[in-house]
Amino acid sequence: MLVSESKKRYIDFIPSCPWKWLLGIACLSILIILVDTQVGWNTTLGSWKQLSTQTLFAAFGLFLLSHVLRGLRIYELIKHKIPEGRPIGLIKISATHQFANNLLPMRLGEAAFPLLMKHYFNESWQQSVPKLLWLRLLDLSVIGVIIYGLLLSGPVADWLLKMTLLAVLMVGLSYWLCRNHFHKIKFPPVVVKIYRAIMDALPENSVVACKLFGYTLLAWFCKLFAITTIIRGFLDLTLAQSLSGALGSELGSILPVHGVGGAGTFEASFLAGMALVQQPGPEFIALAVNVHIFIFASTSLIALLLSPVKVLRNQ
Repeated sequence: MLVSESKKRYIDFIPSCPWKWLLGIACLSILIILVDTQVGWNTTLGSWKQLSTQTLFAAFGLFLLSHVLRGLRIYELIKHKIPEGRPIGLIKISATHQFANNLLPMRLGEAAFPLLMKHYFNESWQQSVPKLLWLRLLDLSVIGVIIYGLLLSGPVADWLLKMTLLAVLMVGLSYWLCRNHFHKIKFPPVVVKIYRAIMDALPENSVVACKLFGYTLLAWFCKLFAITTIIRGFLDLTLAQSLSGALGSELGSILPVHGVGGAGTFEASFLAGMALVQQPGPEFIALAVNVHIFIFASTSLIALLLSPVKVLRNQ
């Protein structure tokens, strides 16, 4: 069977970054040694016995819903290319992209998105990469607002209201500036070319922009509450403490150093987030590992379940 051009590029791309793989393996090795000496692998993995089936299924359901919402974001960007009402193929693309992100070190998995878009929709990198950048901008905006919301005092309803209003303001202002003012500034030809590619990836109207923001916000709520559900299933922690750890681990994904499967860097970021609200002890190392196992296993299972799904496109 012939290997497609996009798959060849991906296969050739991975060995071209040996230093990234060496750093990723080093992070994984350090984690294995640290857990073995500080907690013990039997104790760490034995913690799963205390997790109820209801908690596990509830967390997985929320995690699955977050992937569905992420797939709907892609659907809104390219729905003119697929049959109406058939977004499930885009959920497969999103899940495969997230699986690659979780598996490969040093953010190599980000390359999966343009490769998948090239394979299924014949989109060039100049078309797909700006789309990915806009999706990541939405992610960072929502994460930033959630972190800001955690720093606010007051009732939960007041916190949610302020958080949502600030996110709408940030995303709306970015969209308005790109649509109405950036083209008036004189830039070098290379910058103009990049700018045009980014503009082509912008939502076609404000309705689509609002949908993208809404899907992003809901996706992050589902993912974070899935993670906090797992955290509180292992240890008796408050919602704020659990969210601090969850947000720390998510922010760790943007680090330049990233272990194989996120191993090592995920746990370090999780503990850094927890340290903002509580001094972490050895039991938190075990907690970080188990939360990481849940995320990696859930992402892998979702990608596996969706692998038989066909990605349809308009002829």
